Amino acid sequence: MDNVASTFSQMRLTELRTAGYRPVAWAHLLRASWWQARQTAHAHPHLVRDWRRLAVVLGLLPLGLVADGFRRASAGATLRRTWPLIVVTTTQLGDIYVHLGLHRQEMGRMHPSLGPAMLLTAIRGWVGGWLLTRFIQHQPLSDEEMAFALAAILLTDIADGPLARHTARASALGRYLDGEADIVAWTALTLTQARQGQVPWWFVGVFALRWGMPMLVGFGRTFAQAEPVAVAPTGLGRAAGAAQVLLTLTGLLAARHSGQPHAQRWQRGRDRLALATAGLFGAATLLHLRRMLRQ
Repeated sequence: MDNVASTFSQMRLTELRTAGYRPVAWAHLLRASWWQARQTAHAHPHLVRDWRRLAVVLGLLPLGLVADGFRRASAGATLRRTWPLIVVTTTQLGDIYVHLGLHRQEMGRMHPSLGPAMLLTAIRGWVGGWLLTRFIQHQPLSDEEMAFALAAILLTDIADGPLARHTARASALGRYLDGEADIVAWTALTLTQARQGQVPWWFVGVFALRWGMPMLVGFGRTFAQAEPVAVAPTGLGRAAGAAQVLLTLTGLLAARHSGQPHAQRWQRGRDRLALATAGLFGAATLLHLRRMLRQ
């Protein structure tokens, strides 16, 4: 993270700790953060202009689902199904807006634009939000929808980092949104597959520990030390992520072969892969925690 954003975060965290984390201190933190966001927006209208363009793109996605729903069901039923996604999309855009100050170059100067990589990351986050709302509303996904979601998550995840570096738009904002999009998308995808019988339910618990433990430790140390904690990705973590992608694909294929002669073979292969992925998750989590505790 650049020095300006890091200094602001450290000041707010120090004030929060000094005040004993009382509710009034949290209220002051929110006010100060909003004031900082407004100052950034006022000083860098070019970023606000790009944010508005991003808002148009993300806003068209739920509107497209609304239009499609009107052809399939009544207006009331369609609105009941889509309003949570509209709320999630609005929240996502608000999150990006208040963190625009993180979009800085290594030397501390603001980037001249958000860049196309930010759009890809935002789309991945939106897909995760869409999956999550479908899960909460108990709306099963078709095989085609699952395949679309997985393809969108993978393609945007593969492309956004190299594209940000190629266009010289890498920043703390991109890293923040990238991690957030990964957590939301993969959490929603894992929960959806578990409900639809494509991965074992016990794997959800392993997945929760994989992401939850480092987050709890990271937040704890951040507030205790008044300084954000960050750990670089590891080779073991990447291997665990690749294993989950393979498990997701195997779960989809096993569901497609359900009722066919080789269905049990697909299910046994999926369960073995789930065990192997769980082992990699455990090892990667321990390594992650050890690195965090050494900081």
